Amino acid sequence: FSSPCFESRGIQASEKDKLKQRIVKRLGYLPLAVKLAGAQLRRENPEEWLRSFAIHRLKAKRASIDNVHDSLEWTFNHSLKVLDAKTRFLYVALAIFKEDEAILQNGIKRLWQGLDGLDSNETTALLHDLAARALLQIDISGKIELHDLLREFIGAELKDKFVETHQALLMAYRTSWCGVGWHTADDDGYLYDHLAYHLY
Repeated sequence: FSSPCFESRGIQASEKDKLKQRIVKRLGYLPLAVKLAGAQLRRENPEEWLRSFAIHRLKAKRASIDNVHDSLEWTFNHSLKVLDAKTRFLYVALAIFKEDEAILQNGIKRLWQGLDGLDSNETTALLHDLAARALLQIDISGKIELHDLLREFIGAELKDKFVETHQALLMAYRTSWCGVGWHTADDDGYLYDHLAYHLY
């Protein structure tokens, strides 16, 4: 990964390579953790990042902190802690969407509209920001993909708010009814294929 923080500190190429190798090694060579770290290091000083990681290891109560999963969890939490509370909740709310399936942006737009009143442009901008942080991916068709492990983490954070988050999505879709009943809602390409899932 490349980082403006490496250049701004005047770190020589050989030192930069060694620093990158140390970071990758600390992360157990796990591709997802490295990807998250790469996004973080575009905004953070790499030496400070390493120090934070080392402090976490010292504070950890479990002896297994060198475990790959622990490194990934720390890296993921490090990405989340820089998000404001609203953005963090909107991101975590994505856990309600079906697993093993790319998410149509229309579904996310409706969810975030229901949770926080975001309009289409605000939703698009936020999705691109989260993609730049490696917290999700936007495929060539514009669909949103969440890595299984990231979905597991946000699902754990959403905890007992799953039902009310599904309800917020459904209530947002109800505003599109032009009569009485779900069959009168706008067909946006997402709702009718997933309505039963969200109702259940």
